[in-house]
Amino acid sequence: MDICSWDWGAIATFTGAGVALFISWQWKHQKASEVIANEAKKFIVNLAILQSLQSEIRKIIYESNGYNSANKEIDNFKEIHKLLNDSAIMLGESLKDTAISHYSSTVMAQAIIFEKDIDKYKNGEISLAKIRLIDPNDAKIITDIYIDYALYKKTI
Repeated sequence: MDICSWDWGAIATFTGAGVALFISWQWKHQKASEVIANEAKKFIVNLAILQSLQSEIRKIIYESNGYNSANKEIDNFKEIHKLLNDSAIMLGESLKDTAISHYSSTVMAQAIIFEKDIDKYKNGEISLAKIRLIDPNDAKIITDIYIDYALYKKTI
């Protein structure tokens, strides 16, 4: 009969608080995974846009024999590259994964090299054939890593 003498009101308060804390923790975890998934999606889309733009830039320059024909696309490449860089920083700081850090940094460096090579081409320092592109294999590896986060196959 000792059960009858328990303070059920106090027990209910503690139980309710425990459930509230658990729900709060679950919500924070779910929200963090959602933020990472959205940022991973942005990274994947922007990387694909960069790869498409770099091919388009080379094609325009090749077909027109001039750098100035591709000014709009080059400016667009630089703008998308900045967005990609912002996503890479956010994801790198959040996920702390060495594979992500390596391939993300590699792809970002390749985009910078592309921009520098375009400038070298503009200045007559290199030929169009020497302009280096983002390596499709590196882009595929980082895309495959981020797709798991974007599709919630991996969460934080």
